[in-house]
Amino acid sequence: MDEDLSRQLADGATLIVDDRLAAIQIEAYLAPFTPNSDRLAWQTPTLRTRDAWAAELWNAEPGADRLVLSAAQSEALWRRIVTESALADTLIGTHQAARWAGEAWRLASEWQIDIRELRGRDDEPGFNAFLEWARDYRVRLAKSEWIDIAQLNAALAQRPNTIGRATGAFVWADTLWRTPGSEALIKALEGAGRPVTRWQPSTRRRLVHRVALEDSRAEIRHAVRWAQAKLEINPQARIALVIPPEADRDRQILRCLDGLSGDATSRHPVVSLEAEALDRDPAIIAAVDCLELFTRHAYFEIFSRWLRSPYIGGDIEDLATRSLIEVRWREELSAQLDFLTAFRSADLERWLARRTPQLAARLDECLRWLTDLPRFQSPTRWAHDAESLLTRLGWANGASPVPNAALDAWHTVLSEFARLTPIVGAIDFERMVKELKSTLARTRQPQAMPLSGIVLLSRPEQLGPGYDATWIAGMTDRAWPRPAQPNPLLPIKLQAVHAMPWATPGDALMRCRTITDRVVARVPEIVFSYPSTENEFVAEPSPLIAAFPALECPELAEKMGSYVPADAGQRLETVEDLPTPLAAREISGGAGTLELQARCPLRAFIESRLRARPIESVSRGLNPRQRGILTHRALELLYADRPTRQQLEALMGPALRDRIARAIRRSLNERVREAGRSFSVMFELEQERLALLLEAFVATDLERSEFTVAALETRQSIAISGVEVACRIDRIDRLGDRSLAIIDYKTGSRASPSDWFKQRLLQPQLPLYLLAVDEPVRAMVFAVINSAAVGYKGYWTDKGIFPGRFRPLPSGLDWAAQRQYWLAQLEALVAEYVYGDTRIFLDQDDAAKGSFAPLTRVFEHLTQANTDLYAGRSDE
Repeated sequence: MDEDLSRQLADGATLIVDDRLAAIQIEAYLAPFTPNSDRLAWQTPTLRTRDAWAAELWNAEPGADRLVLSAAQSEALWRRIVTESALADTLIGTHQAARWAGEAWRLASEWQIDIRELRGRDDEPGFNAFLEWARDYRVRLAKSEWIDIAQLNAALAQRPNTIGRATGAFVWADTLWRTPGSEALIKALEGAGRPVTRWQPSTRRRLVHRVALEDSRAEIRHAVRWAQAKLEINPQARIALVIPPEADRDRQILRCLDGLSGDATSRHPVVSLEAEALDRDPAIIAAVDCLELFTRHAYFEIFSRWLRSPYIGGDIEDLATRSLIEVRWREELSAQLDFLTAFRSADLERWLARRTPQLAARLDECLRWLTDLPRFQSPTRWAHDAESLLTRLGWANGASPVPNAALDAWHTVLSEFARLTPIVGAIDFERMVKELKSTLARTRQPQAMPLSGIVLLSRPEQLGPGYDATWIAGMTDRAWPRPAQPNPLLPIKLQAVHAMPWATPGDALMRCRTITDRVVARVPEIVFSYPSTENEFVAEPSPLIAAFPALECPELAEKMGSYVPADAGQRLETVEDLPTPLAAREISGGAGTLELQARCPLRAFIESRLRARPIESVSRGLNPRQRGILTHRALELLYADRPTRQQLEALMGPALRDRIARAIRRSLNERVREAGRSFSVMFELEQERLALLLEAFVATDLERSEFTVAALETRQSIAISGVEVACRIDRIDRLGDRSLAIIDYKTGSRASPSDWFKQRLLQPQLPLYLLAVDEPVRAMVFAVINSAAVGYKGYWTDKGIFPGRFRPLPSGLDWAAQRQYWLAQLEALVAEYVYGDTRIFLDQDDAAKGSFAPLTRVFEHLTQANTDLYAGRSDE
């Protein structure tokens, strides 16, 4: 049969296939049968998808009275109809509804159902909506003299003159499903004297097995090794891997390839025939970010990606500088606004101008240029202006490293987008970006089909002819047979009566059984695999593969031959890499670094010695760090004139509330600046919150005995073991007997004086501040100021100095002895830091988690510790 097909193709026959994937695979399959295919290049047969062939046949008629819409144009027209309909406001989203409507229209057209004769019941709101949209769609097609792909089969069948002009023979190749519309067209062709034949690849001998593996990751691992083993035996083989598209499927496959021995991976790479949509290409994403930056919904994520994109040319600013700008802007409140508001109404433009004038000027220039454009333009005009805007923003301007393939793809998409002009008319910039993103989402770059090697597919029905072996994964009883997927807008009964695809469970079962038989009939060797567990539940094999003989894992490994990972049997070499002792005589980060050293030495090494910092997340409102800064500053302003207790008491009432309000407003204005206009509600709420806290704190201060505020935000440096440790003391009060009280403000939840008296000094700030003060100290306390509590915690020598209970010294120690003990603990912490101690304490593992977990490997250490504990090695 293949030789007969080869002769027909040599005589100029046209092969008509289901879709692009089928065309790619059939073309590679027919290569050995093509004349002169033993040369480096040869003429390929004429292949057309059904839709492309029908459009080509229609357009071949001289003076064709109706213009054929592309699939993209039809989809855009459906979106416009649904968006402009009276029902649009009742829908969660119009894009998905438009896609369903387009699919329903195509189903009705393929099954030759006249929608004008249908009526919906009152309990079928979706169907009634579709009928209304379909009437509007038909009217617009007729008014504009358009015809869409779905109508072509019926229209061609009714035009014998058009069909009669077709030349050569036609071969319906490897068709999976037939529809009434395609059958009517074939009959019309035969009636017009045009020869039509059907071709299916010949049945081949088969060896079929099924195998159960631990999970989906094990399936991928074994499938890749199995395929590479086959290619080691026969390098000219073509192997197909049919693996469901999980979130990280391709990454897992690459990881498996990296772990294999030999150079087989370089000779036989995995090629995915299902190219990702262009909206997943990194260079294209950068282009979209450039455009989306100037829409009303471009928040931090868009500007962040644009700043960090390697595809933006260096003539604006180099990537390293832009990345540092992005990190610093995260800490600003304006990062929570959309870009346009932040740039024009808040302080982003001025903030950028102080740090990178060139970048700020370029963004200002683009905004002004865009504002001068007409608000509404055609897609054709917008395509031209989009190119200009991208060049101004540094994308593909000669200095940016955008690959040629991405440039070609982008220009193809712009051309396709420009074809929407007669469909959508004049649109604004926001609509232009949305339509362009929709065009990118459905556009894929064609992939080359290798004549040998590994081909990756997602669904069994995609498998074409010509493979020597195939592995099909994920064949559980929940996934195969596939569940029914009826169109939501057409009545189930209508779809069932006309046997529309996947409309009922019975139809889905029949189609899955047909697909399984089709795969088994065309591939010499097949392995069906399924995970034993799926989402922590026990999985069973699909009943459609239950009859095939089962393979155990040892048998599977034997079939793979000697193909083993590259590191098998090799000893793991361990090299001890000790950190270099600190050369400088100053601890970066001061008291904060010593606290990290006390809780997690490795974290202190990473943050202070390596200067690593977690990147701040942008979230709505003020985060705890920002609130802490505001509270500290407001308290500093409130006590700025260093009042006595009597002076505070005299201010009670309206005068105190007014003073607190002024301190809070100034603190907020310093932090929020121009962005406050966009955060007016948050500004007022934060004022109220802080006012309540500060009033409660002042009331607590008035419960104390005599004091005078002596110092605020005092910066000092203390030498410990010859190393300088910087500190900043929030507040020092002078008591009635002229001694001092050291106060540290705490706006968070960690304020535990008991940490001062543990074997390891977990909160060393106040003991460090104590050593920095030369005068006698009778109290060291935390001033807790948060929504949960307001008050003092700590140690003081006599009752009444502060309200509440105080922490006594450990038994057997007086104040002088305790100071010496703290000094010894601080010296130990400094020595650890200087000599590069990088331990992790299991009872303080929280400090090693979070952003630094990949560096501290804390979870690996915890797992190992638990393993040792259960193994009876707790002494280690």
